[in-house]
Amino acid sequence: MRRVLLSLVALGFAVAAAAATPEDRLSAVFDAIEANRVDEALKRVDALLRDYPNFRLAYLVRGDLLLARSRPLLTFGNVVKTVPQDRIEGLREEALARLRAMRARPSEDRLPRYVLQLHPGQKHVLVVDSRRSRLYVFGNDQ
Repeated sequence: MRRVLLSLVALGFAVAAAAATPEDRLSAVFDAIEANRVDEALKRVDALLRDYPNFRLAYLVRGDLLLARSRPLLTFGNVVKTVPQDRIEGLREEALARLRAMRARPSEDRLPRYVLQLHPGQKHVLVVDSRRSRLYVFGNDQ
């Protein structure tokens, strides 16, 4: 009975992890790094890359985690000079935008005024927060 219960709990965690978005999972990697749990962060980023093999930013984070095992990092995306620096700089900017968005999430009980005054026939509204590099989609339940 206990073995079955443990299996169900493990399955529940696996389903919850699979339901998380790539953004949520990358956020968990950053949280583990901030908490100095490098091994956990590496496991999380490896799982993320298994599920999303084209996630370039996750590869950059993984490379930094592996490099940090051998020497201190000088900067985020600490790669050799043979890699085009403009591509690395773009990934750095993406990572910083994601980190800023994680830390400065808007309050869920505050909405722009025009979102509160939607026409009943309007089913959705898109809100762009260019300062945080975010796109929000709201549904009109009227």
